[in-house]
Amino acid sequence: MPFNPDQFREVIRCTLTDFDEKVVSTAAIELLMMTAAQESHLGSYLYQDDGDVHIETGLALGPMGIEKATYYDIVKRVIIPRYPSFATQTHVDLITDLRLSIIVARMKYWSFPEPLPSPDNVKGLARYYKQYYNTYKGKARIGDVIRNYETYCF
Repeated sequence: MPFNPDQFREVIRCTLTDFDEKVVSTAAIELLMMTAAQESHLGSYLYQDDGDVHIETGLALGPMGIEKATYYDIVKRVIIPRYPSFATQTHVDLITDLRLSIIVARMKYWSFPEPLPSPDNVKGLARYYKQYYNTYKGKARIGDVIRNYETYCF
């Protein structure tokens, strides 16, 4: 069962505000909502099941669907240089720690200089997600991203 979208928006807002008010915006919140809708159907899936019984080897973890290599890259390259006191955990903690998942996903987007699209530009947000989060190598399609956002986030 997915998260309640209104409550999840509030968790994102509170988490980002507590972490660093500079990274909070309506566009960022909606982009993270869209990311969770696409990656986990807004929390319906806690990790991507690749057929391996071990969670640690799952391809993408937590509601934001963050891969192990991405987690360690963002923590080392983006978060720790800006926030040295950030307590790092392991990538497996993305499954149970909503705040960690939200912060790592937001900082992944934050690492790109291009501004976020307007929060009401759903197609623009979907393109941004595809370009910077899922990348050209990912399987997501813009139409599916928009459909999942509209299905799970309202």
